Amino acid sequence: MTTVVRGPAWSKPGLDVAGGRYPLRVERHLSRLVDGLLPGVITTTPHARSYALHTLVWAEANTRGLDEAEAIDLMRRCEVVLAGVTLQHTEHMTWIPEPHGAFVIGRAMQEAGHLDVAALAAPQIYSQNTWGFAGIYLGSEQRLGLVESGRPPSPGPRSDYRVLDEALGELVQLAVRDTIDFSSLASASPLCACAAPAAADGEWLRSVFVRPSPLEGLERADQARRHTAQLLGRVLGAGSRETPQDQFRHTLAFGDFLQHDPVASSLPIAQAWRGAILRYYSVGAWRRLWSWLVDVLGEPAPVGVLADQLADALPAVTVQMMLDALPDRVSGGVPLPVEHELRSAHWAPDPLTEVQLLALGALRLDDLSDRSLVAFAGSEREDDLGPRWFRAQLEARSDGSLRDFGHWLAEMMVQRAQRVALTKMEFNRSTGRFWIPSRIRERAGLISRRSREGWADVGLRIDTFSSVLAGCGLLELLEDGVWTLTPEGEADLG
Repeated sequence: MTTVVRGPAWSKPGLDVAGGRYPLRVERHLSRLVDGLLPGVITTTPHARSYALHTLVWAEANTRGLDEAEAIDLMRRCEVVLAGVTLQHTEHMTWIPEPHGAFVIGRAMQEAGHLDVAALAAPQIYSQNTWGFAGIYLGSEQRLGLVESGRPPSPGPRSDYRVLDEALGELVQLAVRDTIDFSSLASASPLCACAAPAAADGEWLRSVFVRPSPLEGLERADQARRHTAQLLGRVLGAGSRETPQDQFRHTLAFGDFLQHDPVASSLPIAQAWRGAILRYYSVGAWRRLWSWLVDVLGEPAPVGVLADQLADALPAVTVQMMLDALPDRVSGGVPLPVEHELRSAHWAPDPLTEVQLLALGALRLDDLSDRSLVAFAGSEREDDLGPRWFRAQLEARSDGSLRDFGHWLAEMMVQRAQRVALTKMEFNRSTGRFWIPSRIRERAGLISRRSREGWADVGLRIDTFSSVLAGCGLLELLEDGVWTLTPEGEADLG
């Protein structure tokens, strides 16, 4: 009798394959770089006043001697009230993003005709996270010196209970109530997420983010944040109709701003930002190319058939001909906005555009030097499909067909995505199944798609930082759509 074994024994319970983040793992260098250039702000922390509220609530919990569960309940209630006041404040400034939990809280307010604090603050309602949105801000708040580790966190060296209680103490008092009517929310407009600039916490927030007092262990992060804020201030000083991030990205990456602006030319971090932004275009190209490849995978197919689709989407030229047709990258010793123009012309995934952007990134190795080159290129040991790696592939295949190159790229990306997914595989003891974060799977030689792949760019955090700086009164969006510095911003960043 013959026994047929279909795969290893541990696979019998099955594999759970689901979408994961960063399928090609090309983002790591850029993410680490941006984290060092702008510490204390991440893409999900846009509200300056949330930093103040969290710092106050954790300090209040410490003063009252609350345990973790009691402190979390108070925090959740306070976040619900902050959102309710902001949603009810019809005259709040237009630059304020929606408050955290706005969709759930706003819909519940419409249905109930009041703010049901107790119901919305309950677990799994306005936020699925146990700590509400405070857990998202916690790491940033620790890096800013606002709180220290603990459960619940304790006040940090830059916490100022007197100032924060003056600004937001009434909100903490409101949070004790189980329900709040709309008229009470409207009369509490000084507690809106937009109101910090004119309140006591506005000055405190400005000092924390752009002119912090010296604190041992935080000097390097404080300096990087302040210098980035100064660069943003110089970029927006004359006013901009572009978003702050778009203006920052274009001004620092291209042209002679870094050479001629008296502040930018004195800050080494400016050159590092140039390298980071140029690397951002390469990372975005990889993400879009992979997304396009997954998207065209309709029915299950061999990897070779999938690779044929990428090859067919490219022109019938050699790799060298594609390189020779690229626009000039430099004029007068400064980078031209070639990447920006290509990306603007084809924002959505487009195979030829992505290959051109990756090629431009490889050639930018000749255009950069010193800190901008180090920031752009990263370490030679990093396995992230970086510019040096891509340049080597172009040089090895320069005389070959671009379509053959595209075919090879597709096969390489599929293999890499599978390897990356396997390194992230986890075993779920409760189900007895392995979980693999991947949107594609291979079975019997066929590649199938479980879901489409996103291609959003890796955040540079400048949009979030701009929101925070506006929230503490350093930037403002004028009625005519121009972003500029406030008088306080002129004094601190001009």
